[in-house]
Amino acid sequence: MGDGANRSTRRALPPNTRLTNILMHLSLPPETTRFCDKLLPPFTSLIFALSNLAILFWLLNIILDTAGHLAFKSAAIAEHETEWQRWKSMLASPPLWIGISCFCLEFIVWLALLSLVPLSMGMLVGSINIVIVMLAGKLLFGERLDRMRIIGMWLVTIGVALAGGFVS
Repeated sequence: MGDGANRSTRRALPPNTRLTNILMHLSLPPETTRFCDKLLPPFTSLIFALSNLAILFWLLNIILDTAGHLAFKSAAIAEHETEWQRWKSMLASPPLWIGISCFCLEFIVWLALLSLVPLSMGMLVGSINIVIVMLAGKLLFGERLDRMRIIGMWLVTIGVALAGGFVS
């Protein structure tokens, strides 16, 4: 499908502070949430440049990618006396197979997304998965988000927003 189909279904940019509210609940520094308010307009304009079907595939991609990574983490934290027992336990654990299934489905969804948008746009919106997985790791596994990781997350998000502002 060509780029023209994407342009015909563009929507107006609504005001949105949902991401800021989510970040506030993650106990991130206040300067992070204030900065998010400034970053949202260019990033959401990139998202709203996508067709409804492309947005659906993009959201499914984020969900499957995040679920896959979280399932793998859940399987990997099994502790046993020996390394061999740990690997046997991991291979028999449902989270490992859920993670593999999520990544197989994500592959199909990614191909569907790329059939609707140019590769450059697909890579831009797909890059935000890194940030989502890091936030989910903090939320579900209590992983530490130190200053450098938060800066890295912001650099990824800013890069996506800036580059996305120039994608047509």
